[in-house]
Amino acid sequence: MSIFNYKINVLAMKHPKSIIIHLLLALGTAFCFTIFGIIFLECLYFSPSLDTTYYVVSMSFVLGFFYYFIYLFLKNIQKLPWLFGSTLFFILIVIVMNANIDIYVSNLFQGKSIVPREYSEYQYLQNRNSLLFKNKKIAPVFSVCRRPLQQYITTKNNLIVQATKCELTNSEEEIGLIFYKFDYQGNIMDTYEPLGSRNSEPSTDEVFFEDNLFNFEKNYYKIWPLDGDTLEISIKTFNDKLDFDEKKQNDFIKHIQDKAKITFTKDFIIPMEWYYIKFRKVFFLENNKWNVFYDNRAETLQSFNYADMTSTEKIKILHNSPENIQKKYIQKVALSRYRQGYGEEKHWEIFLYTDIIIGNDTLKIKESAIFDYDGNNKNIVLNAKIDKDSVSNPYNSFSDFTFYSNPKVDYQLFSNKPYYNFYLIKN
Repeated sequence: MSIFNYKINVLAMKHPKSIIIHLLLALGTAFCFTIFGIIFLECLYFSPSLDTTYYVVSMSFVLGFFYYFIYLFLKNIQKLPWLFGSTLFFILIVIVMNANIDIYVSNLFQGKSIVPREYSEYQYLQNRNSLLFKNKKIAPVFSVCRRPLQQYITTKNNLIVQATKCELTNSEEEIGLIFYKFDYQGNIMDTYEPLGSRNSEPSTDEVFFEDNLFNFEKNYYKIWPLDGDTLEISIKTFNDKLDFDEKKQNDFIKHIQDKAKITFTKDFIIPMEWYYIKFRKVFFLENNKWNVFYDNRAETLQSFNYADMTSTEKIKILHNSPENIQKKYIQKVALSRYRQGYGEEKHWEIFLYTDIIIGNDTLKIKESAIFDYDGNNKNIVLNAKIDKDSVSNPYNSFSDFTFYSNPKVDYQLFSNKPYYNFYLIKN
């Protein structure tokens, strides 16, 4: 019988019931191939993209479906060893291509680096572990998103830390605000998450000012920083309908300047159908009550700056790259490959040895870090001391630190970038 006749027999299946049975078996084979493809994809990639997942699932299903009919055809002509041999060869090729053999060989010839004895006492800083030193203790507090932290000290000497909180939903990062309140000894007393702050513009977020949390847009404040109460307290408004004439507004501004104890302003632009409404909100404290005046005078609109808040008090923030945190040594650990979506990147895994100097104490820590193997940081020498006095120090481009201290509290805070883990240092 010719090969053509065998093909006809395979496709016709002679009986309708046989066709249904073989189609079900082909679908079962396709399903098994799809499950294998998904498992292989998850093992190969960290958080694969939706496009990659769709491509792998589709190709696995189609390949599995036709694989069954190829199996029937080669079985009829007694050539199954061809199928099994080619399948095994294909699997071996895929394994070799994705087994990081080049990385393994490179690390094998590089050998393990030896750290100078002077760095042997450095302790490994990890997210969940506390480190004990002679007079100090480092303890992890929380992790945050890759956005700047802000810190404020209340009149009761409680530190308020404003951070961002991230959650993964359908591979998308949703960002919301979260506030932490610390007591004098560095213990977290309370936390607070503003409602409606997720994915909102900065103008609708609650902002710390003068021991309160203000919402500029909705004209309310909360006294949570002082006593833990999250009840919204309305702010009395003046000229909110923008019906004051120029003279009346000038008189009211003069009244604020004469009577108000504290003032701060925020500019707004409200888009309408064919035009924009512009005005400045002047928040002021008079007789221990907060008020807000809507200012739309011509001279105000000429100095419009709706992106920033101006006030009589400067906000305190973490110091970036402080002098008391000094990078000392960089140790090469291994070359590795990171895969995500369609692409992949090689990078060096390293240990960074750092001194944190607080008064007469020096806390010696080491942390894991990575940097690009091919592109960036070409001037970095691995297994070498770091010259902090260098004018163009390439080591400042990664694993940076932020640091906070205040004489009113008995502890310090610092975070390491790019991981943004937040740590507390206390006696």
